[in-house]
Amino acid sequence: MNILKKIGFYRVPIFKQEEIRENIFSSYKKPLSKLLDKKEFSSSISEFINLLKQYGEVPVGEFLWDLKLDNDKRYLKLLNPYGDRTYSDFSINDESIFKRKGLYSFCSDKEIKYIGRCRTNYKDRINNGYGRIAPRNCYIGGQSTNCRINHLFTKERDQIGFFVLPMEDITEIEALEKKLIKELNPPWNIQKS
Repeated sequence: MNILKKIGFYRVPIFKQEEIRENIFSSYKKPLSKLLDKKEFSSSISEFINLLKQYGEVPVGEFLWDLKLDNDKRYLKLLNPYGDRTYSDFSINDESIFKRKGLYSFCSDKEIKYIGRCRTNYKDRINNGYGRIAPRNCYIGGQSTNCRINHLFTKERDQIGFFVLPMEDITEIEALEKKLIKELNPPWNIQKS
């Protein structure tokens, strides 16, 4: 983390809710038939075509929850790879950075776990992105990165620190993010070849 401080990152407190949330996907209210109409589910529809007549208007979350309770692993076919994990709610409350953009990092036990960029503002990226997983995020086409980072955060939540480096220029933000990920190889960043 010393390298982050040398670059100009500074720590911002994170407010962590105590509750651990599970089965968030089960709260999704869209009917199964409407969900399966979307093109991202075209490869999964054959698994459920016979069930559409009976369950087509049932909320998809309720339908998948029933499958899960019956140990029917088909429920996972409609979720992203991190759609059925444990999550927690967290947020930043430092109003001085709410509207700023730049880089951010999650660190744990003096190890840089993740480096990301924020092109709009930290409040939206953290409080409304990673910090609060909505049921829709759990499905294919949802925000799988948000699910993955929140889940990893939740597993180490008592040790996690959050750091920001406010910047203005989007090109510089993207270039520095790419450089730091390449140099530091944080374990939560998925590397692209």
